[in-house]
Amino acid sequence: MADLDVVGGRLSPAMLELVEAVLKPCSPSVREGLMRHAESALIVEISPTWLDVRPAKDLPKVECPSGRVPVEVDFILVAPDWNSDVFAWVENGYFTGLEQPWTSDEPPSRWPKPHELVYHNIGDDN
Repeated sequence: MADLDVVGGRLSPAMLELVEAVLKPCSPSVREGLMRHAESALIVEISPTWLDVRPAKDLPKVECPSGRVPVEVDFILVAPDWNSDVFAWVENGYFTGLEQPWTSDEPPSRWPKPHELVYHNIGDDN
């Protein structure tokens, strides 16, 4: 069995669950296509704040502009005490990774679990 969550390996089931949670606010067609990419992807770089992958190029591209994946929420926070958010990236119609930027002095030491994500729209009171 190939190594998981290491450079040259594939994403683990736990990391795929996180990708799916980050893509949850996307349209169904975008979410499903990007998940197929993530499931086929090999890891190019991984840290607690950055995941860079290369999916199989024989999969269909997703109708999604290059850059941050557009979602139907303003941002996805990680549990409030983390001071970070999470978003997905696309390049030329293919899922290319996740980023976890932070606003505190210390960077996150791990990726969040799906249940630690909070979907937030500007103007929400929570």
